[in-house]
Amino acid sequence: PVTPPFQLAVMLASIALSYTLDLPAHGIEVLEKTGFDLHLSFPSLRPSSDHLLDGISIALLGVCLHIRIAKTIAIEKMHTIDRKQELLSFASFSFPLALFGLPPVGSAHGKSQLNVETARFSLVANIFAIGWIIIFTSFGGTILAKIPYCVIAALALTSFPGLMGEWRMVKRLSEFARVDASIWTVSFLLSLLCPNSCKGFLLAAVYPLLTIVLRVQRPSSDVLTRLSIDAPVYFAEEGNYEADPTETPAKVYRFNAPLLFPNCDQFRREINECAKTIKGAMALGIGTRTASMRSQLEIFDKKDSIKTNSRLNLANIVINQEPCTPPNPSVDNSLVRVLIIDCSTLTDIDSYGVDTLIDIYFELQEQSIRVIFAALSVRVRSILASGGFFSRVSRGCLYPTLTDAHTAARHAILPIHMSVSMNGCRDIIALSTATSNHEL
Repeated sequence: PVTPPFQLAVMLASIALSYTLDLPAHGIEVLEKTGFDLHLSFPSLRPSSDHLLDGISIALLGVCLHIRIAKTIAIEKMHTIDRKQELLSFASFSFPLALFGLPPVGSAHGKSQLNVETARFSLVANIFAIGWIIIFTSFGGTILAKIPYCVIAALALTSFPGLMGEWRMVKRLSEFARVDASIWTVSFLLSLLCPNSCKGFLLAAVYPLLTIVLRVQRPSSDVLTRLSIDAPVYFAEEGNYEADPTETPAKVYRFNAPLLFPNCDQFRREINECAKTIKGAMALGIGTRTASMRSQLEIFDKKDSIKTNSRLNLANIVINQEPCTPPNPSVDNSLVRVLIIDCSTLTDIDSYGVDTLIDIYFELQEQSIRVIFAALSVRVRSILASGGFFSRVSRGCLYPTLTDAHTAARHAILPIHMSVSMNGCRDIIALSTATSNHEL
């Protein structure tokens, strides 16, 4: 069975009471004039007129309400909707109606539900569903003139499904999504308190756009830490899990937004703050645990004492001395610091962002901090190449994944590895400064 709309019963009852009790005589305002003159005319827009803004606001409101109601019904009936088709339907109906001075297309939950129920049997049933509306608007002008304004306002409020129940939703949103709760509250207050409802709707649509701009300009960022030692390696936000200690010679920084002009200053500031946390951290392999390794730096002054690739068997310990580059006297090699920038969330970058990355790279290099970029997308790499990034920064600082970047950072901090081999029945432990592909 088809569910009749309750709005019809309310309208008939209010009209009967208005005629019986003579409500206009008791100070209750009624419509007094209804109906539409179907004369073909073209709209005239004057520069001082607000008709264009009013039309845009009403169109946006109608489309948004209909899409929301259609999605709600689609979830109930388990079917999908096409937004482009809905927008095309609105345009195909609204343009001809505007030429005759008729109001725009609207949508209400009760009317849409009625259309869904009648469409179960035949599309022809939709004609009967709107038949009473055609009769009332065309021939019942004198009858509709007695409808009180308060009844129309009540029907308009009830057309919003679950309006009062949504206040509880706002309270729940304020606990974990304060921005969404503020959007709902500000939009409701602007629509309710603004003298011109159309301008209130436009302002309510502008406020969410401003929140998006602010969130892009002030995005969140994280310092990551390694959760697992063995492969596969997982990284997560520092301080939330039991993982690597925070005082390590390598830090992983992630910026959760595109690197654009408005947020480049924040990016630079947070990078410098992150660099301060690793400044002065003692690198792995330096100290009392492997103090004998520091003596290997003396080979650059005493080349005759230990020849390159010599093997000295001392209590089954074999020392392999590989050729390496002499250390830079201006850099303190006892402190090796690495900053890994996770670019997996860096979806876009502009020219100012490219210059910011170049400046940060050389500023941290002056502080003896090596910068590594991990998980750059193809789009971002193309922009960096077009902006001249690789003409100043080596491509060796780029790694395809965060795991590869972390492995490279560990090898940069501690290029000494251990390997165990079998020689007959004896274990030979070899200490070497050669590059290793294995984790400690």
